[in-house]
Amino acid sequence: MKIRDTKIGSQLVLTFVVIYLFVSAIGLISIVDSNQIQNNVETLYLHPLQVRRALAKIEIALGDMQIHQRNLNDSLGITSTQESLDQMEIANLIISDNLAVLDSLYLGPQSDVVLIKQNYTLWKNLFDEDTQLILNGENDAYINNITVNGKTNLKLNEVYSAVKVVDDFALAKSESLYQNSIKTSSNLNTQLVMVLGLIFVMLGFIAYYLTRNINKPLKSINDAVEKFHNGEMSSRIDYQKHNEFGVITDSINLMADKVQLSTILSDRINQLSKIMLSEEEPDLFFKKTLSQLMIDTGAQIGAVYVLNPANGLFDHLLSIGGTQELKSSFSSNDFEGELGQAFASRKINVVKDISKNTHYAYKTSSGNFVPNEIMTIPVFAKQELVAVISLATLTDFDTLALQYIESISIPMGSRIEGVLATREIKRIKETLENTNIILQENKNELSAQTLELIQQNTELELQKNQLDEVSKLKTSFLSNMSHELRTPLNSVIALSGILNRRLENKVSAEEVEYLEIIERNGKNLLALINDILDISRIESGREEIDLSSFNMTSIVQETVALIKPQAVIKNVALICSAEDKELRIHSDYKKIQHILQNIIGNAVKFTEHGNVTVTCKTRLDRIEVTVSDTGIGISESNIQHIFDEFRQADGSTSRRYGGTGLGLAIAKKYAQLLKGSIDVVSELNVGSSFTLSLPILFDAAASTHSLDVVHIQHETKDFKTIKNLNSKTILLVDDNETALIQIRDLLSETGIHVLTASNAQDAFLIIDKNMPDAMVLDLMMPDIDGFKMLEILRNAPHTAHIPVLILSAKHLTKEDLKFLKRNNVHELIMKGSIQRESLQNAIGSMLNTKQPKKKPNMIRQDKEKPLVLVVEDNLDNMITVKALLTDHYRIIEAFNGQEAIDKAKTNLPDLILMDIALPDINGIDAYKKIRTLKALDNTPVIALTASAMEHDRESILLHGFDAFIAKPINSKDFFAVIEEVLYGR
Repeated sequence: MKIRDTKIGSQLVLTFVVIYLFVSAIGLISIVDSNQIQNNVETLYLHPLQVRRALAKIEIALGDMQIHQRNLNDSLGITSTQESLDQMEIANLIISDNLAVLDSLYLGPQSDVVLIKQNYTLWKNLFDEDTQLILNGENDAYINNITVNGKTNLKLNEVYSAVKVVDDFALAKSESLYQNSIKTSSNLNTQLVMVLGLIFVMLGFIAYYLTRNINKPLKSINDAVEKFHNGEMSSRIDYQKHNEFGVITDSINLMADKVQLSTILSDRINQLSKIMLSEEEPDLFFKKTLSQLMIDTGAQIGAVYVLNPANGLFDHLLSIGGTQELKSSFSSNDFEGELGQAFASRKINVVKDISKNTHYAYKTSSGNFVPNEIMTIPVFAKQELVAVISLATLTDFDTLALQYIESISIPMGSRIEGVLATREIKRIKETLENTNIILQENKNELSAQTLELIQQNTELELQKNQLDEVSKLKTSFLSNMSHELRTPLNSVIALSGILNRRLENKVSAEEVEYLEIIERNGKNLLALINDILDISRIESGREEIDLSSFNMTSIVQETVALIKPQAVIKNVALICSAEDKELRIHSDYKKIQHILQNIIGNAVKFTEHGNVTVTCKTRLDRIEVTVSDTGIGISESNIQHIFDEFRQADGSTSRRYGGTGLGLAIAKKYAQLLKGSIDVVSELNVGSSFTLSLPILFDAAASTHSLDVVHIQHETKDFKTIKNLNSKTILLVDDNETALIQIRDLLSETGIHVLTASNAQDAFLIIDKNMPDAMVLDLMMPDIDGFKMLEILRNAPHTAHIPVLILSAKHLTKEDLKFLKRNNVHELIMKGSIQRESLQNAIGSMLNTKQPKKKPNMIRQDKEKPLVLVVEDNLDNMITVKALLTDHYRIIEAFNGQEAIDKAKTNLPDLILMDIALPDINGIDAYKKIRTLKALDNTPVIALTASAMEHDRESILLHGFDAFIAKPINSKDFFAVIEEVLYGR
């Protein structure tokens, strides 16, 4: 193995080994010299120091013996004679002990110690004789012996001289040991400095070597990555060593290759997507798209064939580079030839080894050439093959070309479907316009006939019947046309939405944006068709009014919140204010919402700078909503026309703002239907102010319309709060495959088990085998339509309870709505406006619908008044409730949660009125504890609370309360709720 290919990890390990060896050498040297110093210190302590201590003790003991001997001679006697003798004996023992120490520790000649012992023995004998002289009273002799020249004193001096010899030797020895320690320490320092110097040199070399081996490849990697980041897609790392950096380099270069290919692929896809979105006209669309496909794949021949539904043949639409034979049509059921495999497999197919007799010949000045490969791309709409694109090359399709086609096939198919759908919509629109012209001509003719028949009663009655029949036909036509127009549009919107969700995080953000554009424009087209149908219904006098009571402030705030994102995008301030949070009105909720969306939306649309202000207030018996903006304004000459159908202030071809001119016309007509008005004040280039004025209480008696209140929509609940969805089953019944795909896709993430049927017969078979928890039903179906199927379900005992959600593109008449209401439909959702969250919440609410509770105490055999437990901690409120209930109900009182639980267990009431804000245990917790009691499981409980906010009401009902009554109590509403809960009326 070459040294240059040594792994970086191995180099680091080798470095650590070298460092470890040097550190070990330092430690070894330190240990050896430290031991030597320790030995010197130990010798110094055990020998010279201890010897000199022993000599000092000997000298002190000699002095003590002389002192106590003098005490014996002292006539006064400081101490007793025996005590002095004892002290002298102790001193003698001390001297003997320390002489023994000298024997064991003295490092000098033993003769020195022997001399001390001999002189001391001789002196001790003389000392004892002197002591005896003292005891015998021979003091003069004693004194003579201890004088300077006395024999005792001379011998003592010899003892001291011998002691000094030993002391001098010990002192010299300690000095020698000290010098040895200094020398040893100096040697240790020198050795450490040398070793450390060598370590620093080695570490410097190692650091340089490692730094060079690491920094150089890192710099190469960084330079290459930087160039790649700056757009040099061909930049690669040139590093040849086979170490870790070599592995990293290979990985980065491989990744760069993949990114480069992916970038090229993405650029081609983006370019093709832009081309596809730039054209709506089919011929130009396919011409540009096919040309780009041929460039991107390297094909020399290309052809497009579109299915003709009338004869089932694929007709030639466009070809490039081919011969005349390519222009012939062929059957969609023919699985032969180069296209057969693609038709059979329904997948992109590449054919090689092409026959010389193929139609796909490349025409040149030198003659026709047979291609080497042919690629067939099938295009599907609603699972049906609607178009085929064929590409042929004289060489081979490379891997990038195949990946490119695979990546673009789905969005290209969706776009082609949209182009074909647009063509179909244009055809239908032309048909509708022709039909409207015919209807208008018929209307004019009938009007003329009506004038002529005024004088003829018999003919007048006949013409009246004819007009009624035409009106019915027009209503039927509008209803059917609503279904026919919305159904294909729903497919475009639904499938583009499904593709958007399924391809999220799988394709680029730009491609997702293309799908969003398709979905958004489909919705815009649906809105346009809705406007056309709305204006047609209004003009025909068939528009119906759905009355209900609601909060006008809330609907204004909701509309402002809905439009606010558009204002934020334009940097326009959208301000909303109301004189009261609760402005109640009795009118048509949806029509008012439509009017507000149009007026506020127009204000934001035509305002480029400044703000849009929305105010809501009452004026006498009316509510006024004023929308003021600082937009472009309207000239005086145009104000009188802005409410006309298909008219706009700027109708030129260069106009900046889109729209059909129907919005304000519909808003005006809706306002008039609701006995209201829309007034406008505007100044060009300054701004406009639109004021919607509506009566607080709609006078149904004064209306020429039938005002039956038909309310189908139930309260929805947040889908996330619904439990045990995995155990639920939904049956989808719709003859439209796109609708089934869309709903199934929206419900797939919820865990709900979804069954599907394309007609009523299949649905009944599924119900017989597997009873679903709920159904989603389309109204317009062949043979047995949704109305008939719903009637059959409700008349059969085993299916009468199944919750049903209606999903339809049909415009529903008053009679239709009454029928659905009568058959207990949970909710009605129009196709084309399906939103995932709202649909899931509607499904969740439907699955969570409670079955009617059995109330065993509801009908009493003894005809007693129902027993009501009133739980209220406020005495005044308790008195009020008792006053309302006394005539018709028996009453039990409870002033807190625990008392309510106890009295409910004891008395088993027919109804409980529960205040929410209670001391200690609140009303919600008390309700939950009551529900745990088996005897009270079916007892209805109504919440009483001062909180009237909508979200509080929903939150309380989610806990399971049977109903909700807001304080202050309205007696009419109070009894209506109680009777609904107790008696179902």
